[in-house]
Amino acid sequence: MTEKQEQKGKNWVTTDSRFVVFLDIMGFKDFVARNTHQHVYEMMSKLSDSKEIVDTFLDDYNDDKYKNRGLYTTSFSDSLILFSKDDSPISLEILEVSTSFLLAEAMMNSIPMKGAIAHGVVSVNKKQQIYFGQPIIDAYLLQEEVNYYGVVLHNSVDSYLNKISREKETNIKQKFIEIKTPLKTGSIMHNNINWFKSLKELKEEESKINEKFENLITNLKTITSGSPRKYIDNTIDVFNAINKTAANNV
Repeated sequence: MTEKQEQKGKNWVTTDSRFVVFLDIMGFKDFVARNTHQHVYEMMSKLSDSKEIVDTFLDDYNDDKYKNRGLYTTSFSDSLILFSKDDSPISLEILEVSTSFLLAEAMMNSIPMKGAIAHGVVSVNKKQQIYFGQPIIDAYLLQEEVNYYGVVLHNSVDSYLNKISREKETNIKQKFIEIKTPLKTGSIMHNNINWFKSLKELKEEESKINEKFENLITNLKTITSGSPRKYIDNTIDVFNAINKTAANNV
């Protein structure tokens, strides 16, 4: 191993191929207008706590496959961005698990979000807070099209998954579910992150997912009226479609 490769394994390289998740908090401007400053602050604090868990959850792992791995999250206004350290299958797995957890936690706290994940060369300079690259734009533009509470894969990630499945023995592709996905232009086949699985805690029965999902949908309906409820209807449809697809794949 060269000195450069060894250094790359320990530290983040500013410019590298990686995965990017762009998340948008739905109805944030209206939420701020309709609630007290303190209530908004408390909501953002809950989201920050979830972010901190995501940023540090690998610290307790001794498994070598997670050694020197990690991800980085940043936020501004009503958006969150997650960056993987590189574009290895393990980094994608970490990002998928982290995104699922973050979305489930937010939804359980009545903070609806939608987003997209893209792949490619991205510069991440934590010290100077410089973040740029085509995948950020790709993830942002795709999440603008998403018409349910969830995260959709950009075709750049599909290309990566097809390539990696041919070159290496990995089941990372199975972590995503391809279904008719609600976009603003209609229902279109796309791979999705199955964040619903994160509603179930360790050792809980699978039925708990249905119960928790029904509770969060009920809560969201108390803060949503009119056309925005289409997101709720679409999320229910995706939940049912993912469950059906997952059952058929067993």
